[in-house]
Amino acid sequence: MLRYLAFLLPVILALVLLIAAAAGYVMKSGALQLLPPGSLNMAAGRPGSGYHALAERYRAILARDGIDLQIIETPGSMENSRMLATGEADVALIQGGTPVADSIGLQALAAVFLEPFFIFHRPEVTDAADLNAWNDLRLAAGEPGGGTRIAINNMIQTLGVDLDQDRMLPLAGAEAADALLSGEADLAIFVAPIDAPYLQPLLTDADLRIETLRDTVALTRKLPYVRMADIPPAGIDYSRRLPPERIPLTAMTAMLAANGDLHPALVNRLVHAAIEIHSGPTPLSDDLRFPSTQGLDLPLNRQAAALLTGGPGVLESLMPYWIAAQITRVTLLFLPLLVLMVPLLRMLPGLYAWSMRARIYRRYKELVAIDAEADSDVTAERLDALMQRLEHIDQEARAVQVPSRYREYVYTLRVHIDLVRRKLQEAAV
Repeated sequence: MLRYLAFLLPVILALVLLIAAAAGYVMKSGALQLLPPGSLNMAAGRPGSGYHALAERYRAILARDGIDLQIIETPGSMENSRMLATGEADVALIQGGTPVADSIGLQALAAVFLEPFFIFHRPEVTDAADLNAWNDLRLAAGEPGGGTRIAINNMIQTLGVDLDQDRMLPLAGAEAADALLSGEADLAIFVAPIDAPYLQPLLTDADLRIETLRDTVALTRKLPYVRMADIPPAGIDYSRRLPPERIPLTAMTAMLAANGDLHPALVNRLVHAAIEIHSGPTPLSDDLRFPSTQGLDLPLNRQAAALLTGGPGVLESLMPYWIAAQITRVTLLFLPLLVLMVPLLRMLPGLYAWSMRARIYRRYKELVAIDAEADSDVTAERLDALMQRLEHIDQEARAVQVPSRYREYVYTLRVHIDLVRRKLQEAAV
């Protein structure tokens, strides 16, 4: 038993050093900062926008746990992604398809909702479903760098449409809605949550029309964040039966994104808030349920993925969420190491048995050589030399120290030595 422990000691020390090195890296990187920060910054949108309204809901939910969410007002999704990449924001709502500069280290926490690509137009516009026809219209297409303008540019590039950028009015949100209602714009595009405040007058105006892109199916095949959705009859206002019939729509997947080094407790609370906000019923009768792990432009945070797919763990019901989040994160960090250690530990008994037998079997090479030479025509002097070599092997075999379960291999070796000894003695006679 002591020899077995002596054999295991170097292996155990190596594993301990490996674990210690991994733990040191985790500690140095700040991954085990126990207490979470008391505040974080969220890049949202302009006041009155759909993103800003959602950020207010996140702030109210996080406040229950004493977390102060500071909302940063931005022009839209492009600025949100920039602030997240530069570290000015800890978390942000980002529309699918928004280019994220220097996205290394950024992670998605969840796909949180679909943003319909609304095309509202005045009744005199006859072919709003065709992107090529937009060149002849006064088009309220969102601010440059905003989510709506990004979506339009991605679509025209994907479909190969040549759309005159100079005819696009830099109007977004409430300004674009007012321009359409007043007749200053013929057509207005919005990529926004269906409950965005500025959309309500447009959805209920009997003189305006909602159009669906003719090439929606092609876009869903080429852009992973684009999906088909629809608003069912009476999905907006049941009492007034709005809309009176089903409205098919193109929709973008919006995601909640964060810095990769965001404290695990904050990741935990943000994902729980996303589940509370986005998992309810929605007028968009799409088969995708939110929050989701699909349709993301960034790598998914592993802790967020575990929460979304497996739900809250048992630990959260037994201890404060910030401690449970740390334990979960450490488990995720060390799980690959544990997976590697299990087969290594299972191999140890076999390696030990091999090392014990190797102490004995290595004598056989010389024993076989002596046996082969004894079969040839050798002189008496050579026989004496072979006998001395054989006695030396026998002495080594007697001195081999192995546990009792491996002594049979020693006795077998000595039996073979004795057989060769007899052959040498017979050759000498």
